[in-house]
Amino acid sequence: ADWVYGYEPATGKELWKVAYEGLGFSMSVCPVADAERVYISTSFGKSQVIALKYAGVPTPEVAWRNNKNAPKMCSPVLVNDLLFYIDDGGIVSCVDPKTGEPHYRERLGGKFSASPIVADGKIHFASREGVVTVLPATKEFKILAQNTLDGPLMASPIAVDATLYLRTDKALYR
Repeated sequence: ADWVYGYEPATGKELWKVAYEGLGFSMSVCPVADAERVYISTSFGKSQVIALKYAGVPTPEVAWRNNKNAPKMCSPVLVNDLLFYIDDGGIVSCVDPKTGEPHYRERLGGKFSASPIVADGKIHFASREGVVTVLPATKEFKILAQNTLDGPLMASPIAVDATLYLRTDKALYR
């Protein structure tokens, strides 16, 4: 809460530590990064997605903020130079990672705790109602598939090689 840290992956050495106004508390959303920015969600309190520019600056600075439909629990995914995230109430957003400008915001429905994953070039969103929605990793919103499993999905799906694993409260699906 209240701080963002940067570490050297090879050694674990702290590179920087910065306080940003409005970071919130109970930050459970994992950050994602590209070569220039790290993307965080402030989780509870005043939820917002923040892009921190760290490339070429001594201390990271806020590149943009977006307070619409920021996730409190689900981590974002970065694919094809697009940032995707879903809020707890089922609104999926696709934004330009450089500017934060939205390409789309659409309601999938349901409630979400599991983070989306990218597998086979598609994004998979798993709801607490047991519905898995598959979208293309593109700027255009299109539902490619929706499948309903027996039981809620709280855990994030995983992909290993060409296999997708999903765990409900009743079973593990492959």
